[in-house]
This record gives sequence, C-alpha cells and structure tokens, in this order.
Amino acid sequence: MKMNQHIDELIPFYVNQTLTEEEIALVQSHLKSCAACRQELGLWEEIAHITAAVDRPYSPSGLSPLVHASPGRRPSLRLAATSAFHLVWSQRVFITSSWLLPSVGSLIGCAALIATFFRNQAENWVNVPLFAIVPIGAALITAFLDTFEDDPAGELIAAMPTSLATLLFARLSLALSAVCLMGFIGSLLAALVGSGLHSLFALVGVWLGPMLLLSALTTVFSLSLHPRVASGAALGLWGGLLILLFAEQTGTPLLKVSLLWLLRPDWAVFASHAVLAGLLWMGTWFWLSSHPPAHMPSEGGF
Repeated sequence: MKMNQHIDELIPFYVNQTLTEEEIALVQSHLKSCAACRQELGLWEEIAHITAAVDRPYSPSGLSPLVHASPGRRPSLRLAATSAFHLVWSQRVFITSSWLLPSVGSLIGCAALIATFFRNQAENWVNVPLFAIVPIGAALITAFLDTFEDDPAGELIAAMPTSLATLLFARLSLALSAVCLMGFIGSLLAALVGSGLHSLFALVGVWLGPMLLLSALTTVFSLSLHPRVASGAALGLWGGLLILLFAEQTGTPLLKVSLLWLLRPDWAVFASHAVLAGLLWMGTWFWLSSHPPAHMPSEGGF
C-alpha cells in the first residue's frame, strides 16, 4: 500500500487489534500524516467504546431492542434513552459510508420538484412523486443494512458483546430517520407552493405509512433470504403497484378494485400500515435473536 493512499479498510481491524505487526506499523505511520484517517479512527474508537461498555450477555426479556442492560436490574429511563441514542448515533459511520443514502436524497429532491410542477399543472398527480420514491428508497437502504460480509467493521462488530439484532435495529432506526427527514423536507418544499399546512400533512401521509410497511417487508426478505434478493423483491413489488396506480390514474385500470385510496390516505390507513410494520419488525427481532441468517456472522460472538 502506498503511503499517499488512505487506510480506511485497515482502521476497524486496527481498533480491534487483529492486524499483524507490519500492518500496525503501517497504520501508525500513516495516521501521523493523514488527518482524514485520524478522524475515521476516532469514529471507530467511539463505536468500540460504546459497544464494549455493554459487557454482559444479551437478554431479550422485556427490554427495548435498542438497549442492552443487565437482566438483574432494569435501567432508569434516562439511562436507557441515553444508551439507545448513543448506540443508534454510532451507526452513522456505516450509514454515511454507503452511496445509497445520498442517492435516495437526490431522488427525493427530484420528486419534490416534480410534485411542485404537478401542483400547478395536474393536481391529481401531486402526491405521486413522493409516494413513488420515498418508500422504495427507504426499502433499498433497509435491504443492505445487514451486509456484514461487505462491511470493513464486520470483525469488529462480531467481537463486541452487543447483540446482532440490537445493532441491526439501531442501523434501521437511524436510516429510516434520515429518510423521513429528507422526505419531510421534500414534502415541505412541495407544500410551500401549495395550500399550506393541510397540503403538507397530505404529502407526508401519502409516503410515510407505505415507507414503514415496505421497509418492514424488506427487512424480513433481507434476513430470511439475502439483501440482493430483498432489494429485487422490493423493487418488483413496488414497481408493480406503481404500474397499477398509473393505469388507474390514466383511466385504464387493470384491477376491478380501486387503489387510488393509497394516494389519499387517512389516519386509519396510516395506522394500519404502522401496526403491520411494527408486527413484522417485532417478529423479526425475536426470530433474529435465535436464528442468525447464514449470510451474517453468528450471534454467539456478540
């Protein structure tokens, strides 16, 4: 390795102390002259510090999926919330290193601009762009949250005591929060040229429920099959739904049952999406605790 190159792929293993003496010397020499890699080292050391602090075996009974605490005593609400926040926030290293998040953000921005155009030209299409982009963007990010075989921190993660399910749901929480924030900003921009607050609620409501449900389905596909299979299934499922909606919007429905209610959701529709997504994630959590997928590291090392 040339000394003018970054050593990102070695840093997690340097923190985990699994490099050879020659590689350790190379990393230490490079860190002296590279501020970017020193910053990267600091991020990985933060992850190691947070996860290593939880040094007791995992017990799922009655605890939040984001908090790993002693089964002998329940942590205080403040301690649990702080621990959960730090664990979720530490996953930003994995989330921001992927090209998917900025790509989805760009697509959401384009969808907001298209929705703004439809606001002035075709009112009945104004909800379609964000409905089409935000859920599938979140689902694609969700599909690849468990690709530990491609994650340079995989060995570091496997050596930590925090459970596999906890880490995955921490990543999921941060990823979906980021997509929700981008979707809300896009909806807000589209609503600014519309009819105000009511328009904003309608724009957010049209994608939020489907995003949760499609992401939950993708989580199940990703863990039970494979991330690439899950992404393909999500694209196929969502693409088929969009084709049916497009056909009905243009006056040539392919089904006898109308699907246009998806573009005009109410609280009952959103609640049904959220409840179904929650049940899927809850089932996935308990299943993952005892059945780690073949393409992921065994939870015994956690």
